[in-house]
Amino acid sequence: VAAVTHYLYLCQFSWMLIQSVNFWYVLVMNDEHTERRYLLFFLLSWGLPAFVVILLIVILRGIYHQSMPQIYGLIHGDLCFIPNIYAALFTAALVPLMCLVVVFVVFIHAYQVKPQWKAYDDVFRGRTNAAEIPLILYLFALISMTWLWGGLHMAYRHFWMLVLFVIFNSLQVLVSVSVTMNLAKAARREAP
Repeated sequence: VAAVTHYLYLCQFSWMLIQSVNFWYVLVMNDEHTERRYLLFFLLSWGLPAFVVILLIVILRGIYHQSMPQIYGLIHGDLCFIPNIYAALFTAALVPLMCLVVVFVVFIHAYQVKPQWKAYDDVFRGRTNAAEIPLILYLFALISMTWLWGGLHMAYRHFWMLVLFVIFNSLQVLVSVSVTMNLAKAARREAP
């Protein structure tokens, strides 16, 4: 269970990374035909987290001769994740931080050429990029805050951190569903 949680956790941040690279192509490089890279994007966004999790398991099992309960065991006796603090820092904290740095660099670069893409509808047909990009950045921030509170709760076990994790996770679902529904409704209105 903890390996799957670790994988899905890393998938969210790798999707942010891959999506920001896609936006860099669309917004900065003016490449509106990124569909040809979708297979590569899917392989990277699902494959990189799998590689990290498999590499963690192979290294800890093969080199350090740890069993699976030692690799993904109980933290504080009740939470199942990575009990080794160094493995957790490298695979559960450093990887998402690297992804977020790339996301920030890409969007800072994109906002430097903002007049170039602001009025176009590259991200979602029928709505300007100026309306869509902030929504995407809000969702990225919401995902990051959700997992920040989840990680802090695992480290310190304060109940209020768990409550904030649940609140941000619920907000993440509500924002995702409402944005998707609004975009689908806008697409139906514009369809002939």
